[in-house]
Amino acid sequence: MTFAKKIIKLVSSAYLCDSISALQTADVVITRHDADCGINFKDKLYSPLADSVVDLLIKQNMSFLTLATPYSKGRGHSAYGNPKIFNCRFFAIALMGHFLKFFIGKESSIEYRYKKRINIWTEILEAVKPQLVIGIHPDPELCFAAKNLSIPIYDLQHGVVAVNNWPYAKKLTETITTATPTGILCWDEGSCKAASSWAFEHDIKVISAGNPWYERFAIPNEKDHVVTELLSKKRHFNNGRKTILVSLQWELKGLYYKDIEFNGFICEQLQNVIIASTQFNWLIRLHPVQLRSDNISDCKDYLDKVFGSFDNVEWEEASSTPLPLLLSYVDLHITDSSSIVTEAAWFNIPSALLNPLIAPGARYQDLFSEEISRGIAKCLKQDETALLEWINENCEKKTAENLNGFSLNSFENWLQSSFR
Repeated sequence: MTFAKKIIKLVSSAYLCDSISALQTADVVITRHDADCGINFKDKLYSPLADSVVDLLIKQNMSFLTLATPYSKGRGHSAYGNPKIFNCRFFAIALMGHFLKFFIGKESSIEYRYKKRINIWTEILEAVKPQLVIGIHPDPELCFAAKNLSIPIYDLQHGVVAVNNWPYAKKLTETITTATPTGILCWDEGSCKAASSWAFEHDIKVISAGNPWYERFAIPNEKDHVVTELLSKKRHFNNGRKTILVSLQWELKGLYYKDIEFNGFICEQLQNVIIASTQFNWLIRLHPVQLRSDNISDCKDYLDKVFGSFDNVEWEEASSTPLPLLLSYVDLHITDSSSIVTEAAWFNIPSALLNPLIAPGARYQDLFSEEISRGIAKCLKQDETALLEWINENCEKKTAENLNGFSLNSFENWLQSSFR
């Protein structure tokens, strides 16, 4: 996206603002961004993780307020839980800080913005008076404001929590302790182990709370109107062939492949394997950020150009189907470095990691160390022969069709215990 387009996109959402004085008190504040909303449920943006917490609160007759963090656009009736937005307040601070740096210097400008953002979050929390805040990557300023008001604030895991992975370990360990969350709500014991290696020394609790989204699919409840409707989706392929999921990520070029020829979506070796391997079904899943990006047309143009003529390759439904449902009929998973590796492991689905920086001795060797040590994930060279050998060796290894044995009601139990 060009700089001009970024400015236009920012300005188009910057004017959105609700009234803090009109906020009502609530037991729990939930924060999330539009980018966390990977599902459209009845034409509303729906965050599988954050809105699963919302549904648990509704089930327990507890009041809540959802806040869409800057610079989201979905608010009110356009998004599940009727989230509130305060973009204009944060934009005004950012704009003023930008101009101030020419007069008071960059460091003083950053300090100005930091303190002003804390003031906004403090004003919101004082109006709502929550007993608890749960967010997906909650802002440091929000963490500071909540802790200053003695309100516990928890980061709901949304990605890999290994020590070298941004935005968790790398970002939080660079943040002063007063601006870190009270704790991290991890999906499973493996994530807890990874987070524990760096969180405790920064006064961040590590809690194995479970994954509130996947728990709903382990044994679906007919009263769960969201999951019941989503489960009615038909699987795209039903032809008896093995199905391989390829999960994409956003900003791969900028993060890992700046100085390497890379199309920004799929490495050339995997692309060639998909084209040549017509004996498999291929599901290509776009990242939620890609789905809501202004560059979505570039990604879809690439997929259409390269795979559009193949009836065994699909990406539209693969990108909109809930992951717990999609994984129930997938046999293998291939990715650069997506956290879906962890989720696939819950179904005993082998994953191939193609990011060379995850290889032993490389910069991000700690990513997915739990899954790699168990043998359910493996880092491969970006090589067609290596990929084909791995596929042929592992395509019969999946043993689970569902999440039986997955910890049930774990997150709900944690939530209830937080109010005892």
